[in-house]
Amino acid sequence: MPARIFLWISAGYLLVLGIGSLIANPSFAAGDEASAGHLFGLVETNGWHGLAGVFLGLASLFFAMSQRWAREGAALIGLFSLASGIVLLLYGDGAVALWLVPADATDAVLLHVLPGVVGVICAAATPGGGLTPRRQSS
Repeated sequence: MPARIFLWISAGYLLVLGIGSLIANPSFAAGDEASAGHLFGLVETNGWHGLAGVFLGLASLFFAMSQRWAREGAALIGLFSLASGIVLLLYGDGAVALWLVPADATDAVLLHVLPGVVGVICAAATPGGGLTPRRQSS
């Protein structure tokens, strides 16, 4: 089931990146005082970004454990990741998106847009799901 595979993988990398972000830059400053630290020397991050990664990773884990809701979960996680990546790209490198999260094009494309597209594709490739009506037996 492609949706569950996507969710297990996204749960793993989101939790690693989220916890790593909280360690690399635990700052929860907002507005002009929001700062960016570098995770793995590549991704600009701060406490808000790390917290979002942890919450999204936990949501991915929750949906991954449910065969019934995996398709909807992959679509939801994928769409959220895609939307957040687009927002980061619209702000541009070096800006602070939504007064909280440092915008970084590398992060936006590799860790938001690309996984978002994969999540939506995996959801579409998975048959059925929690919102599909069940047949009544007579």
